[in-house]
Amino acid sequence: MGMAEIVSREEIKKIVLEILKEELGIDKIRYLDILERLTRLEEGQNRLEEGQKIIIEIMNKRFDDVNKRFEDTNKRFEDINRRFEDTNKRFEDINKRFEDVNKRFEDINKRFEDLNKRFEDINSRFTMLTTFMAVGFSTLAALMVVLKIFS
Repeated sequence: MGMAEIVSREEIKKIVLEILKEELGIDKIRYLDILERLTRLEEGQNRLEEGQKIIIEIMNKRFDDVNKRFEDTNKRFEDINRRFEDTNKRFEDINKRFEDVNKRFEDINKRFEDLNKRFEDINSRFTMLTTFMAVGFSTLAALMVVLKIFS
């Protein structure tokens, strides 16, 4: 048998036993002792494999748990992000409303400025009228005095 033909542990065990038995000429007691050791080695190897399987199962379960926690955390971050987007949209709406209110105040302020100019124009016209009337009354009074003198 060549090395490429060995498939299982049982075959390895048979080969080792044949070599020990035939080629080395080991007596029966030693043969049984070696057989017992090989059996214990095989049992130990089986326990190690079972332990490895258990460790792998535990690690896979823990990795699944960690992955689930990451997914839960990701969902929470998505919720938080969505809430921030909603809040940002609300702030944008509020900002737009404040801009609209500010434009309205600017329009009102412009109207007050126009109204103030009109009042200033009216005030200057009243001042001119008052001055004109004062000059007119004094001229009228002088004319009345002149008329009284000549009458």
